[in-house]
Amino acid sequence: MTFFASGFRLCSLRYLLALLLGLTPISEVRPVMAEEADPVAPWVNRQSVNDTAGVLGFLIGQDMAISAISRQHPDLATALRARAVMFDATYGNPMERVETFLKRGVGDQLPKLQEEITAGLAPLLDRQIPRYDAETFLREMDERIEGRLIRDNVLATMLWLKFQADPVVEMDEWAVPYSSAGHPKALGLDVRLKLPRSWKGEEGERPHIVRKWTSQNGAGLDMIMLTVFATPKQAVTLADLQAEVDATGAAGFALEDHRVTDAATLRMDRQPALRVDQEGMLHSMERVMQDRFRTYLVFTETAMLQIQCMASAEQDSPAEALQARFEGLKRLCDRVAGSFVLPQQYE
Repeated sequence: MTFFASGFRLCSLRYLLALLLGLTPISEVRPVMAEEADPVAPWVNRQSVNDTAGVLGFLIGQDMAISAISRQHPDLATALRARAVMFDATYGNPMERVETFLKRGVGDQLPKLQEEITAGLAPLLDRQIPRYDAETFLREMDERIEGRLIRDNVLATMLWLKFQADPVVEMDEWAVPYSSAGHPKALGLDVRLKLPRSWKGEEGERPHIVRKWTSQNGAGLDMIMLTVFATPKQAVTLADLQAEVDATGAAGFALEDHRVTDAATLRMDRQPALRVDQEGMLHSMERVMQDRFRTYLVFTETAMLQIQCMASAEQDSPAEALQARFEGLKRLCDRVAGSFVLPQQYE
């Protein structure tokens, strides 16, 4: 790792810590609803602003390094410019997306933040950069284009900024595998899925939630959960599920204060399954949220698995905006469910 590349990480982290500690004006995040300007715009809160500010530091540092190396080693300038173009293409012009998001979160404080970051990084580059370090940085740019040598939070944030409007597209190049093998809540099942890289995976707090993934690297309002419930040893067939859909529209699978809006039977990796969409209100303590669910229920001989995808919004948010987000989430949910594999059945 070159001295300036490591310095960028340290400086970016220093600013991020300053933000978290409230030492700069950006700690005051404007309360902006995602639906104000764009129904699928990223959710603005303290975490998403802090994460995006970290990306801002990373990008400013990278641009300053390219400029400094190009001045001191002109023969590398063309190759560096080419890498910069490839980087921007890979992450969808991240600086433009970062600035657009931070303007929503901190308003007219953004130029001051950019000045502070630039001033903090300048001393690292106001020195002679050895040829070896310059060539190493050029190679590191290739790694960054491929998603390596970038802190997890920075990479995930650039990805959700790029793919927020249609998160399923992220799965084309940035899907990551998950296996529940060995997890005590999985009841001995090895459930394998693929999820978008920018969705933060965490352990579920409740007894049956094996894993949960939250949009915007954990800062968003959309969630995917994998749950496993033990069932009596009695085979549920596709015909059984179809009969339930025909008789009740799968109303028995609705949560409290929810109604089923669509249901269909299918097979998932040879297992009988049911897809259920529902909408309603979710009550948690004194808070009430409106939500939309798409759930895939998969039945094995001993368990019922659920891949549950949820979009939520404040109670007074426009329902149309929530529905627009849910349409994108449904496409992602279908892609995640399509990656479902239960390898034990092939042993």
